[in-house]
Amino acid sequence: METTIRTAVPLAVNLDNTVSTSTTSSEVQPDGTVTDGSITSKNGSRSGDWKSKIEIGDLPVGAEKVSSSAEEDWKRDANHPRNWSKRRKWIAATVVGIYNFMGPLPSAMMAPALPEVAQKYQIANETVLALTLSIFLISYALGPLLLSPLSEMYGRTWILHISNIFNIAFNIGCAFSPNTACLLAMRFLTGFSSSAPVAVGGGSISDLFAENERGSAMALFTIGPLLSPALGPIIGGYITQTLGIKWLFIIIALICSLASVIGLPLLRETYAPVVRWNLAKKSGDLEMARELNPSVIAARGGTPAQVIWVNLSRPMVLLTRSFVCFVLSLYQAFNYGIYYLMFATFAKFFKDTYNFGPGMGGLAYLGLSVGFFISTFACIKYSDKLYMKLAEKNGGKAGTAGLHRPSSIT
Repeated sequence: METTIRTAVPLAVNLDNTVSTSTTSSEVQPDGTVTDGSITSKNGSRSGDWKSKIEIGDLPVGAEKVSSSAEEDWKRDANHPRNWSKRRKWIAATVVGIYNFMGPLPSAMMAPALPEVAQKYQIANETVLALTLSIFLISYALGPLLLSPLSEMYGRTWILHISNIFNIAFNIGCAFSPNTACLLAMRFLTGFSSSAPVAVGGGSISDLFAENERGSAMALFTIGPLLSPALGPIIGGYITQTLGIKWLFIIIALICSLASVIGLPLLRETYAPVVRWNLAKKSGDLEMARELNPSVIAARGGTPAQVIWVNLSRPMVLLTRSFVCFVLSLYQAFNYGIYYLMFATFAKFFKDTYNFGPGMGGLAYLGLSVGFFISTFACIKYSDKLYMKLAEKNGGKAGTAGLHRPSSIT
């Protein structure tokens, strides 16, 4: 199994939707390839193990490769997400960016309201109070381990839509939580549903744009989580100050509802194998639909439970057997740790030291956002140029290990 890591989220397939049937033998190759089990070799030989029927490439898990001519026809098909009009691609990318803005918003808006949370729920323990904010991050980190592989099996779009709907429900649950335990439970579930955009959003951008034009689209995608810490604490602080902590969560739910109103009619499936499968079913080509349906693996030696297990375990295999993936994950964990340390302490510090209310306390987070925006606009300006320059140095060949631009791997 050849796996190219190009985003912060470990993906189980090549983001360029290219066919890759190289195999795994439970080891890490020198180029960072993670192998897991006995699958197929490049020449197509198979080991006979049920896992050997799981291939990674342009087809969903469990699908058989079709002829090369059919593959070429599909790559030129107008229904292929890479061949959509620019307008349609950028609309889809914008919706994904909106969902990505929704992800960290429940955390950002709550940060300046921690003193009010302590007062409402009579929380005297500083650790428990910080946990009401940081427990969101625990499930926010665990969610992609489940949602990312599911998106490779069943598509990305409905994971984004459904997760946002759950986000609405869990934030309403936070608003009406009668005690600290219930609030912690709702915050944990909110973090899980909020993780969907960061888990599959990068894959959606890669579905739509080629490598040499992906930098600007990824910048649009990543600007959402940068807007959240810029606007979230300010909005959340003044809402808490004027309406109370209950209305803070209700308004978060209303904002997420607005995102669903925009996203449901405008965002369609971007993952090419699932688009292809749906077209085959719609056209009545039952044989093609059968070949492209990942559930057919059940009739070819593996049960659905086995297929799901292999897909869900693959991120952990990447994390534990790929040194590059582990180091990048550790680096991101450190960044988020510092990020949430500031989130959890700014509100109390500025209230105790300068007697700031929740509204004024939210303004203290603007300094973080200025740095985020500077780095994002630098990425927009230089990312694609840097990529093309590196590719030119490599003889025009794209995607070679060691020549990725920073935004491709962090």
